[in-house]
Amino acid sequence: MLNPRLVLSLLVFIISYVSATALTYKLPANEKACFFTYVDSHPSKVAFYFAVQSGGSFDVDYSVVGPNDRIILDGEKERQADYVFTANDVGEYRFCFNNDMSTFAEKMIDFEIAVENEAKTSLPQKQGTSPEHTSQLEDSIFKLSGQVSTINRMQKYFRTRENRNFSTVQSTEKRIFQFSLIEVVMMVGMAGLQVFIVRFFFQGARKALALVSRANVTSIALSASNAPPEDQQVVDAAFQSYSIEFNYMHPNLFSSRLLQNLADISGAYPIIRVGGSTQNRAVYYSNQTYALNETFTSPYDDQPSALTIGPKWFESFQQFPKGTQYIYGLNFYDGDYGLNQTVSEAVPAYQTIADALYGFEIGNEVDGLFSSLKAMQPTNVRSPQAGQEAPFANAIRDAVKTSTQNASAMPEFQGCAFEAPRAGNLKNGTTWNVANAVRDGMAKNGMLRTVADHDADQQL
Repeated sequence: MLNPRLVLSLLVFIISYVSATALTYKLPANEKACFFTYVDSHPSKVAFYFAVQSGGSFDVDYSVVGPNDRIILDGEKERQADYVFTANDVGEYRFCFNNDMSTFAEKMIDFEIAVENEAKTSLPQKQGTSPEHTSQLEDSIFKLSGQVSTINRMQKYFRTRENRNFSTVQSTEKRIFQFSLIEVVMMVGMAGLQVFIVRFFFQGARKALALVSRANVTSIALSASNAPPEDQQVVDAAFQSYSIEFNYMHPNLFSSRLLQNLADISGAYPIIRVGGSTQNRAVYYSNQTYALNETFTSPYDDQPSALTIGPKWFESFQQFPKGTQYIYGLNFYDGDYGLNQTVSEAVPAYQTIADALYGFEIGNEVDGLFSSLKAMQPTNVRSPQAGQEAPFANAIRDAVKTSTQNASAMPEFQGCAFEAPRAGNLKNGTTWNVANAVRDGMAKNGMLRTVADHDADQQL
């Protein structure tokens, strides 16, 4: 059994040849602090450890300077470091921390400086104790010392982690409080602003009433008839209507509420014309699974240069309030292919849109876009569509009757859809107009419901 006095002597020996200093220091902003240790023999081992526990981004600049101002170690914006170096010169060593990077943040730094002498004195031995026993005891003591040192470093590591996490929690809590306070102030400010605006309106109204009451005004009684004169035409309640391109027929709450508000005010839902440039470019495929397949020439274009539609496309006509009616724009390509394509698109549109279908429109502004769209070329100089729309309209009517098995089914149409004759880009003068088209028999088949003339002057 080992002698307790011998064990105590060994512990005192190990402790005596290691000199260490552990400190915690608060480094103010824009300041530099240095700490010194003296090495009285060489070579000696110097251990230097530090960790920033709080403040700013948990970083600091540091440097280790030996005798004769020789820089041994340095670094910038380090959170922690652990170094061991050999001091070959006897003298004073300087360990400095620099917080010049911070304008306001103080840094709390834990650091430790330890100096170990290389040379070891012989271990004391008690008379009668064998060298083997002393060597075993020495090894055990050094192992314990190493393990204690490891435990100490782990404790420092976990302490640093705890301090940093706690600082993060405090910072988050502070920011939540600040944002909540700002939100409260903004809500109070908005409430005050609303009260001010409402009072301003009412005060303005009272002033206006006071001015009227003070003025010498003669009252005039007005009476309005409940029915228009017999020779006057009544303006349809749905006079204000809208046109939407194919690629913008997306369900949205804003558009639905807009149409509902207009219907509540005027007494009728606006008619939605679905078409335009995109109706001329659309090709229908009955086996297409997507509603729309769009091709854009440039990412900055607001309309596709080509598009194909499938059966699911007609589901977009269910998005607006019940009672909304639609003018559906069909393409107007040349030849048998063009006729078949127009009919194949018109039949599912008629069946799906059903009672909400106000009418079909065959082609859009064809008087100005023949060359780019390769659409039907005019054969009648004065009114080209008068003779060319009829075969398309009749084919659509026959296909609808066959598909619905209803001999009385009679789709209606909106004719013309011409660009304004005075538009500067047209080369056919004023012959492409509604009057000429109707005069030359566009309405003979009994399916013409309305006509359209797009009043757009590109010279403006």
